[in-house]
Amino acid sequence: PDNFQEYPHAVIATRTSPTNIGLALLSTLAAHDFGYLSLRGLTERLARTLETVEKLERYRGHFYNWYDTRTLKPMVPLYLSTVDNGNLAALLLTLHSGLLELADQNWSAARIIIGLRDTLGVWKDQSRNSGTMANFEALEKLLAQNPTSPTEMIQMLDKAIEAATKMAAAKNESASEFENWLKIFEQSCREQREEILVGFPWMNLQASLQAHLNSDKAQELKKIWEQLNAPMSARRLADETQNWLAKLDGLRDTARSSPASAELAKLLLDLRSLLDAAGQKGLATLNELEDLAHRCDNLARMDFTILYDPACELFSIGYSVSQLRLDTN
Repeated sequence: PDNFQEYPHAVIATRTSPTNIGLALLSTLAAHDFGYLSLRGLTERLARTLETVEKLERYRGHFYNWYDTRTLKPMVPLYLSTVDNGNLAALLLTLHSGLLELADQNWSAARIIIGLRDTLGVWKDQSRNSGTMANFEALEKLLAQNPTSPTEMIQMLDKAIEAATKMAAAKNESASEFENWLKIFEQSCREQREEILVGFPWMNLQASLQAHLNSDKAQELKKIWEQLNAPMSARRLADETQNWLAKLDGLRDTARSSPASAELAKLLLDLRSLLDAAGQKGLATLNELEDLAHRCDNLARMDFTILYDPACELFSIGYSVSQLRLDTN
């Protein structure tokens, strides 16, 4: 929506513009960069928004000045704004580049924590009960830590979710904004946790594999394990999966040749299965990011020649589609 009016009555404007659309799209990427959205949350939101934007009627690639958000129809008079479409094109191209960069961006615990700290701060501001301050301080202390591995991050998120669940039962905290931000904080923790488990599904094998990892004869396995649990990008996971699978197959063949290594052989099979699934997920994420970037690029292709006034050697402020002429103002 273009705006929200608070006074004298709460009203949401049922119209939107090209600039509004572009800012909404790019702010979604910014929300991910600041740690407020998981990668999955980012791609799902962008996919839904782009699906709607692609349904909008256009003229020579340009979007009309206003659209009714209820019907998606352009609002009369039909008009193309040079500034609005220039804004949208620039924002789409920026988003295009940002999405392609995400494919090579390593998973980052620091980004997630920064986002959770911000969310916690807003939630804390909504508190009306001094009795909950100790709980907030405990959460702040928890989020002051700096986990470096996915496993450590999962442990932190589990503690944060547990603390938030207890806060839900806090007395004298009936304000709707307090409850809303509690839900936002908890949901953010759960979404980030789920994404880590999807990207690093073998973490649960740590305890079972530990004895084998400590063996002097397991240097190759230890090296692979360290690589799998280090922060990595979607592209690296997709590119390296087959190489890691081949190495695990070799280790498993060696383990199967010895009855004493039957347990290790089973664990390597489990690890292989989890790695194969994660690699396919990484490849799907790569394809999704590239598809979203491609769609942004297509939407940014507008014919700006119709907005150019050759007599003045300047762009006009707009073009009236209803009258098929440049704006004379």
